[in-house]
Order: sequence, then C-alpha cells, then structure tokens
Amino acid sequence: MKTFKLLLILMLLVTGLYGQAIDMKAVEAEENLRWGVIAFNNGFYNKAVQSLEKALALKPENPAILSWLGRSYYMSGLEDAALAEWDKIISNGQAGASLINLAELVKYRQLLSIQPEQEEKWVVHMELENRLGGFTLFNRPTAAVPTTDGSGGMYVVSFATNQVLRYDANGSLKETFDGGFEGYDHPFDIYPLRDGRFLLSEFTGNRVSLCRPGGSREREIGEKGIGEGQLLGPQYLASDERKYFYVTDAGNRKIVKYDFEGNYVLEIGRSDRDFPGFQWLTGIVLDGDRLYAADAVAKSLFVFDDSGNYLETLLKGQLDKPEGLSLYGDDLLIADGPYIRRYDREMDHLSFMVDRTGNSLRSMDGELDENGNLLVADYDTNRIAVLTELSSVYGGLFVRINRINADSFPEIIVDFSIERRDGQAVVGLDKDNFIITEKSRGVEGYSLEFKGFSGTDSYMTILVDGSQKMSPYSESVAELLKQIYSSGTGSSKSLISIGETPYVISSFDDDSVSGAIEEATSQWSSDWVADTGIRLAASQMIPGRDRRSVLFITQGDLPANAFDRYDVIDLAAYYKNNNIVFNTVYTVSGRQNRELEYLSETTGGQTVYMFRPEGIAPLLEDMKYTPSAIYTASYKSNSDPDFGRAYIPVELEVLYVNKSGRDESGYYPPIQ
Repeated sequence: MKTFKLLLILMLLVTGLYGQAIDMKAVEAEENLRWGVIAFNNGFYNKAVQSLEKALALKPENPAILSWLGRSYYMSGLEDAALAEWDKIISNGQAGASLINLAELVKYRQLLSIQPEQEEKWVVHMELENRLGGFTLFNRPTAAVPTTDGSGGMYVVSFATNQVLRYDANGSLKETFDGGFEGYDHPFDIYPLRDGRFLLSEFTGNRVSLCRPGGSREREIGEKGIGEGQLLGPQYLASDERKYFYVTDAGNRKIVKYDFEGNYVLEIGRSDRDFPGFQWLTGIVLDGDRLYAADAVAKSLFVFDDSGNYLETLLKGQLDKPEGLSLYGDDLLIADGPYIRRYDREMDHLSFMVDRTGNSLRSMDGELDENGNLLVADYDTNRIAVLTELSSVYGGLFVRINRINADSFPEIIVDFSIERRDGQAVVGLDKDNFIITEKSRGVEGYSLEFKGFSGTDSYMTILVDGSQKMSPYSESVAELLKQIYSSGTGSSKSLISIGETPYVISSFDDDSVSGAIEEATSQWSSDWVADTGIRLAASQMIPGRDRRSVLFITQGDLPANAFDRYDVIDLAAYYKNNNIVFNTVYTVSGRQNRELEYLSETTGGQTVYMFRPEGIAPLLEDMKYTPSAIYTASYKSNSDPDFGRAYIPVELEVLYVNKSGRDESGYYPPIQ
C-alpha cells in the first residue's frame, strides 16, 4: 500500500513538472511576442522579426505570432515572407476579415506591378448639386478642377454667378470666392498652382487673373482687343507651372502665351501655309513641350510645340464636339458631349472611357483629382459628377495601422496610412472619416493630430555614389549638394556616402554642410555596394510622419553585385511600404540603370540627368509636394493595462463616401 502511494505521488510530481514545462514555453513565447510588438510599434522591424521568430519557434501555430511576424516582414519589404505567414492563418480558418483583405490587397499589388490594370467601368462616387435648401451654390459650371495642393479637394467655376467654389475631398463646400470689390466677370476656367494661388480666365472681362489663395487678385493679365497680347473671350488654360501659361482666345481664334509676370510672349494658331487656323478653338493641355488644342468644328486635335510651331493633326474628324482636355498618364482625356474619351497617343487609339448619355448633355472637362476620381462638370445640367473606378468601390481602401505609441498610457497615439488599391495616397480625409475602437469599444477624446497632405515638413536623405567612376564629377556633385542644401527642399536633411561601407556623413545642418560636402566628394572607392546604402537611407527615416524621400546621385554604372545582399524588389517594397520615395540623378547623359529605374518608378520617384538645361530644380520642387498617405490620431484608452501585461487590440475603420477599409493592430502598455 505504501509502495502504491509512493508511485502515485511520483506520477503526480512528474505530471506537474511536465505541465510546468509547457507553461514555461507559453510564457516565453508570450514574452517574445510582447517585445516583438513593442519593437514593431517603435519602427525597429529587424528586432521585431527576431523576437517574433523566437516566439514562433516556441508556439508555431499561434495566429497572433504569425500575424505580427507577417506584419514585420511586410514593413521590412519581404512581402512574400509576409504572405506565407498570413496564408497559414487563413488556411487554418483563423483569420479575420481585415487580415484576409490585407493579404488580398498585397497580392493584387504584386500582380499589378507585372500586369497593369485593364480599362474599367467608372461609376458615380458622388454628385454635387447646384442648389441646397433653395439656395443656388453654382450655376452653369464650366470647370471642375483638382486643387493640386495635396488636399484632395476641387475648385468649381460658376460661370453665371461669377464665383469660384472650393470643395474638400468629401464634397463639403469650404470656401466661395467672388473676386472681392471688383468681382469676377464670368469666370470660365481655373488653373490651380501648387503654392495655393490660381489662374482664372474671365470670359466677359477679357483677361486672366492671377489670384491669391483667398481668391483676391494679385495681377490682371491681358486686355480686350484683337492685337498681340489682347483677348476676346478667354476660356481654357494650361501652364508649365513655373514660367509660362497659355489661354485660348475664343473671339480671336488663337492661343496666347504669357509669363507669370503678365508679359505677352507669343500667340499660336493663326493660319499660315502649314496650319489652316482654328475654326472653333476649345480645350488645351500642355505635356512637356507639346501643346494639344481641340477644335469643335474640325472635330480634331492640333499639336504645337511650346514655341507655337504647328506639328501635326490628331484624330482628324473623329470627335463630336470636344471641349476640355487633360492628361491621364501617357494618354489624353477629352470631354466630348456626354462622353469622356481616352486617347492612347502611342497606339493612336480613341476609346470611350465614360458614357454619361442620359445624365450629361455637355461635359466641359474630365480631369483626375488627387485621389484618382474623375471630375466632370456639366454646363447644361448644372451638376458636378465625381466618378470612380468600380473596382475601387468593391475592393475598398488599403488601410494600414503603422505604429501605436502607448508610452504615455492611457494617452495613445496612432499613426496610419490610407491608400488606394494601386498604392497611391488617399488625401484630404478628416476626423469624421475615421472610427477608432479598442476591443471593439469606443474611445475617449479622439482627435486627428496630423494630416500628412497638409504638413509642410519633409525629410530628405542624399545618397552619393562612392565609386571611383564618380571622381571626374567631384566639383559638379559638390555644387549640386550646395544647391540642394539651399533649395528649401527637406526641412531635415542627411548625407550618406556609399563606399566600401555606407555611412551617414552628416545631418547636413548649417554647422556641418561645408565639411560634409567635402567628405562626400573626395572619398571614392573601386569596391562599393549600392544596396546596403540604399537600405540605410530608408532605415534612418523610420519611423516618421513627414514626407520622406531619397535622392541618389550616381554615374549609373553599378557593379554586378550591387543588389546581392538586398534584392531590388524587396528594397522597392521596403520604400513603398514605409511611404518613402526614391529618386535618381545621373551624372552621365543617356545612362539608365534598370534597377534604379525600377526603384524610382515603383516608389513614385523620378530619374533625371544632372546637367540637363533646367537642372534638378524641378525635381526638388516636386519633392516638396509628394502626396502623403499618413495620418495621426490620438485618444484616451479605457482598457485595463493589467500592469503592462495586457495586449490591447485597436481597430480602425475608414469611410470615404462609398469606399471603405479597415485594419486591426494592437499594443502593450508600459510595465507598471
């Protein structure tokens, strides 16, 4: 009997010890998960991966560990590895709708990079009526144009009421401009400038007004008449946004070019031996040094260079009654009666993009706004239609919680990004577009602290190719770095040299700029690797909310092992997933590196030649206005922190008219 009791006690002890070992694994896995989540929310993705991989080794089937490891891989640029972890959860039936949607969108974007979207059906996103509660908001709209200031809004020109109205991205009326004491005189078209000012053609006033952001006139350009620089019924506008603009003159059947100081430059379109002259001049658009003009009687497009020389006729007799023109990537959009037509210039192919028959009588224009919606002003029906691709409605928005700062718990700060399915930023959203919850319960004191599209700060990292082949360009690169420093682009700058070992030379401030430039342009090496430097340039800007961009100055002839350590596809994903733009400046004319071109194109950057006539000033200017998908919200948590041991889930839902999206993340409060 004593022997039996002794055996029973031993069995219970062994069982207890064995159970304790299983519990210890769970405890260790939970602790590694905790540190992984904390590292992720601090932007330390490599550390997050290390901790989460340790946790996964202890608990290979834990869906929370798999989900967070996938997120860490994704933000590190390893999208295939992320999808592999998420697919394990999905295949086991343990994934929620948010994770399934996230995985589908990542796969969609990967497919989109090798197989561009086909033409889609456009549907109504929203419509702006011209009356509200018996009050006329606008009458006879002649233009609906995106604001171009990064806010996602639009201007509507009301011809009959002599006003310009500004709407936000949600279709809410924000401001009405009437020109002040003198007033506008039947405004027709508007061309917004990046600095908030705009050009406004005034049909009956026979002038173009350069207006301040508040709508008051800064300058009147042109006067009534038939001579050089004079106007009779100015209508459509186009501009290079830097030096010159063009306006169609309906009465004189010509296009007039002015500079922004109001000086007459030249006129285009008078009949001569090469060009028969306009019969009914309507819309114009400028693309580089080529000016396209529509003629409603000729039913064609005429093309000129920016000096006014006639080049060719397009779509001869194929249009019905063309009005406004706009750019759509490499193609043209043509407002043509109730239709918006798309013209593929490369293939010389005309197609119907939008058919508004029954809803529209006279479309004045068709232009994409900053969120990818198509704006259409209809003069006869007094309506503004905002159209969107059907897939963007049923496919939803790409919503991603990037970081949760709980250092001052219960005060919580959430950084998140809102993008379209194709990866472009969604801008102009406000507090009412977002719903934030914890454990599916509402939070207190919610406010929107930061909107990237309205921010003025930016962070730029300049990378200098450290190869021996850059030696002949030392002086030129030094001058370029001085230009970048004094350009005003990048409220914060840093300088990195890529030699045998990439390193940050300087924060590029006033006290160090001269020495930093000398160091960056005097140390050349025959043994250098590009990928490590390109990765370092992005890593030092994470985490961050401001607009972020990298400028790589290179001769373009990269060594064969340039991307052996970090694959170029993963690098592009690392930049893109962290909202960083990569730009390339070549010191050698005509040279293009395939990998650098891919990085620039995929992340929304540009590639330019350093010694081109206009230099890199236009690129630096464009970098100031890079669209930003980042938003920051704050609130007070009501959740129990359990002395810092509790994992607290956070849910974010975004509602943008008829589009929506959702993401889920979480955090651990500080240890108490």
